[in-house]
Amino acid sequence: SIGSLTLLEQLRKNLQSFVPEGKRIVISVTGDGVELSADTASSVSLVVNELITNALEHAFPERERGHITVSFCAGALFHTVTVADDGCGFDPSAPRSGSLGLNIVEATVRDRLRGHLAMYSDAGGSRATFDFKTE
Repeated sequence: SIGSLTLLEQLRKNLQSFVPEGKRIVISVTGDGVELSADTASSVSLVVNELITNALEHAFPERERGHITVSFCAGALFHTVTVADDGCGFDPSAPRSGSLGLNIVEATVRDRLRGHLAMYSDAGGSRATFDFKTE
């Protein structure tokens, strides 16, 4: 098993190196530490990795600075993970080009984590939240 915050911190470190040249985008991790099984940890990793990558690619097109926050909230029945950015936002109902990544995210949350993914966005940024059953 692996701790949720250890896992997210490793992802953060790996992805911080993908921040585009010349941009100062900070990725931070916050929340509760719980033990996750290897299976759950790999699914959570895949989803969070994709959501952070999306934010790095799309949230800050004309800005040099930005912030992406990953938070883990432990619950009695479900754990919730949120990836939020303070970028330009997008229209969640608009068709997305190259949304294969998000299709994989949705399928992983639904089929492997037995959870639900929700996305919100406005001019102040975007956030994606997914939950999954505690083990």
